[in-house]
Amino acid sequence: MQLHSTVLRPVYLSLALAACLLSGSGCGGGERVVSVSGTVTHNGQPVPGLVISFVPEAASETGVSSGETDESGKYSLKVAKTGSGGAVVGKHKVWVSLPREAPSGDKGDKPNKPKAKAAATSSAVPTELAAVLKKYGSLEKTPLSIEVKGGEPIDLKLD
Repeated sequence: MQLHSTVLRPVYLSLALAACLLSGSGCGGGERVVSVSGTVTHNGQPVPGLVISFVPEAASETGVSSGETDESGKYSLKVAKTGSGGAVVGKHKVWVSLPREAPSGDKGDKPNKPKAKAAATSSAVPTELAAVLKKYGSLEKTPLSIEVKGGEPIDLKLD
C-alpha cells in the first residue's frame, strides 16, 4: 500500500497544479486595465463636480469605471468593482451625472447639496450644466464614445 500512494502522489500534484492554472485563466484574465485621466470642459471652461462614467461597449469582467471632476475639471477613473485605478482597454460609452447627495448626520437636517449643484450656483450658469446633463446625462442617449488605449490623457469636451 505504501508504494501505491507514493507512485500516485506526483499524478495528483500535477492534476491539482493544472486545475489551479486553468482556473486562473478565466474570461476576465485577458482584460487589460490602464490608467485614465483628463479634463472635462464645456464651452472651454472646466466643469467641476461631475461624475464621469466609462461603460465598456463589449462584454467585460472589469465593468464600469468612474471618477469625479475636481474644481479644475480634472478627473481620474477607478474601476467600480475593484477600486483599482483606470479602465479596461476598448471602446466605452461615456455619460455624466451629479454626485449622490451625502446623507446628513441628523434626521432633522436637510441633505447636503451635491458638489456640482453648489458649483453651478456659485460659478457656472445653471442652464449650461442642465444642457450638459440633458445631452450626456443618460447612458442610452449620450453621443459620446471613447476608445481607451492606455497612457494618454482623455480630455472630454462636452459642447
